[in-house]
Amino acid sequence: MRTLVDIPAEDLDLLNGVVKTLAISRAEFVRRAISKSLEPHRQAQRQEAFGLWANRPVDGLKYQERMRGEWEERKSSSTPIVGHSAPAN
Repeated sequence: MRTLVDIPAEDLDLLNGVVKTLAISRAEFVRRAISKSLEPHRQAQRQEAFGLWANRPVDGLKYQERMRGEWEERKSSSTPIVGHSAPAN
């Protein structure tokens, strides 16, 4: 994605010196800065996803096995899965 950003002259002067020292482009510096700034938010999202099944009344593994069992039953029966046509005989 491309974007335009207004950067104060004083910050731009400092940025130009830093990127020259690091031998990277301003765009690369900005990408790294954004990525580093977003890291705490990535960690928060991972934490929110961790343990989603913890407070559910059903065991996650049992649920998974039941769902897979239903798939196997459908595969072995002549009932087509929604969105798929029945195999030709």
